[in-house]
Amino acid sequence: LKQCRCRGRGGAPSLARRVARVRVATRAPGGVAMVRARLPEGTVAKARESGYCNVCDGKSVAAVLPLFAGLSFFATPWGAWCILVAANFCGGYFVDAELVRERPVLSALLCTAVTATWSVCSFIPFARFHDGLYRDNPDLRCQGNKEHDVSLFNRVEVRLAASSLCLAALQTTLVVFGKVLYGWGWFYFDVADYGWAYLFLSAVMYFVWIDIWAYFAHRLLHLPFLYRTVHKWHHMFKQPTAFVGLALHPVDMLLIQGGVMAGLYIMPLHVSVIAVNLLYAHYYNVVDHSGVYHESVLPWQPSSLYHDDHHKFFHLNYGQFLTVWDRMCGTFYQNDKKYTESTFSY
Repeated sequence: LKQCRCRGRGGAPSLARRVARVRVATRAPGGVAMVRARLPEGTVAKARESGYCNVCDGKSVAAVLPLFAGLSFFATPWGAWCILVAANFCGGYFVDAELVRERPVLSALLCTAVTATWSVCSFIPFARFHDGLYRDNPDLRCQGNKEHDVSLFNRVEVRLAASSLCLAALQTTLVVFGKVLYGWGWFYFDVADYGWAYLFLSAVMYFVWIDIWAYFAHRLLHLPFLYRTVHKWHHMFKQPTAFVGLALHPVDMLLIQGGVMAGLYIMPLHVSVIAVNLLYAHYYNVVDHSGVYHESVLPWQPSSLYHDDHHKFFHLNYGQFLTVWDRMCGTFYQNDKKYTESTFSY
């Protein structure tokens, strides 16, 4: 710490001082040391100028800590685990498919309840982790030193997120039961059916499908009528939090979720491809709404500022994983353009 206040020979900042620009040691009550993260000065402006590419050279703590949270998070709000369970239904390993056929309503209700409970209970700790990251690291925030409520059940976005998870659980259950009862859907369970080459190709195709659907469905929701009556529920949070990622109007949730699930009826998809893509989408959905500046190690994934700016400036940056659709369609952030909530992109 002493070195952090000094300079090396020739007036050049010492290594410790350069590190101190990113990490600042403080003392919590009781004398417990805490490490707080700080973005290099001008990071947000540089990120916008670079098209939301990485500008921190891996120094952002936010680029590391959420990754560990993601690695311990095995459920998605779309109930990807439920699709995996379908393999057991169809194969008869754990649950006899006859139970679903004989008592479909009861089975569907039970499956929805279990999926919703599992999703909510696993989602809350993940989102709360980012709440804590936001609270404890004001210098990592995309929108500066703005504060937001970090309590739990008295927040509107928490209640909306929980209801969205329940709706998603019902929708996923219907998809799975359609497969069990009627054979609907192209998702399969044995890699040998289509081979390893197709497995990886389909993973990329499904990824692109989700992103295309997310862009155009999202842009549709920004039509004046739909924005004011439906999507405004999501945009009431100009300063997003991790829970805002799922704070959606039911129509909004069904539209976005419906497109994701539509991929299961368009192309053959192995259950692992579905699970990996949905987990990826869910992870970055939370990170991008956390309000914390986060840079991805993946070259195609923009920083969290990309979507944070969507909430701040409203009618731009509609994409989810890729910026290519915004760039092609003229809805990518422009530094010299004035954005307001009443200035639509059409």
